[in-house]
Amino acid sequence: MTSASLEDRVAFLEKKNKELKLELKKKDERLNDLNTTIKVLRRLNGESHNG
Repeated sequence: MTSASLEDRVAFLEKKNKELKLELKKKDERLNDLNTTIKVLRRLNGESHNG
């Protein structure tokens, strides 16, 4: 990568940035799913009054 032009480096970083944003979005969605599951389980367990 040391001999790559500045344009090539910028293109690479933009692509990597896009990939990481997509990965973060997927992880955020997974976290929301897990939080929802926890809330439902607490409700089913009768702990909803504890916060």
